[in-house]
Amino acid sequence: MFYTNVKAGTYFCLGAFEQNNNTALFNTRINSKEVATKKKHELFAYFYPQLIAQGYNATLQGTLFYSTKQAITSKPTALMYQQTFGILYAKPRWTGRIETNFQTKETSLQNRQQRYGSIQFAYRFN
Repeated sequence: MFYTNVKAGTYFCLGAFEQNNNTALFNTRINSKEVATKKKHELFAYFYPQLIAQGYNATLQGTLFYSTKQAITSKPTALMYQQTFGILYAKPRWTGRIETNFQTKETSLQNRQQRYGSIQFAYRFN
């Protein structure tokens, strides 16, 4: 799969969370004796809006180097908006996250905007 796009966005967080280089939000919660986290637990809500500029999207346009006659292809929408709401809890080795996502249409042929959610659990080994 080949995609050409540019994304710009920022996280808004509310609650008890670590610095960026140690937070579970970016999967960087380090659990070693050399680099200890300041907080024993992280619990926070976050909002992540993004603006996406699409150039090429192989899912919508098919292969890049040759045309396929059987595929239904479409030109991608130049600008899309995506937002994520979530709640994250982390303690030394465990992380749990619940989030919901909304994304505008990737192409004009798409029937609806995309809405989906995810539940994630993680355990870190030494």
